[in-house]
Amino acid sequence: ERLREHLRAACPAQTRALRDPQLLAEVEQGVAHAARYGITAEADVRVFLECRLELGADFDAREDTAWAGEILRDPTLFGSGKADLLADRHMLLGLPGAP
Repeated sequence: ERLREHLRAACPAQTRALRDPQLLAEVEQGVAHAARYGITAEADVRVFLECRLELGADFDAREDTAWAGEILRDPTLFGSGKADLLADRHMLLGLPGAP
């Protein structure tokens, strides 16, 4: 519930067309996706979900967002470190929901 409401506020353009059940499904899929990279703290998951919404659900695997996949697969980083680097890059790119 909190994550859904956060995404509505942080990413209005990306969530405007989504009904609550659709957004809830996106949140659930995104939480599971983030967990595969060791991202589990709520604040870190928020960053991951914002990237997913703004860059696409496959942002970790695409060529044009290879930087994200490199961060997420870095074995020397833990969940919060990955989220911090994603947030930094997110801000540098000037994405709308950037923290």
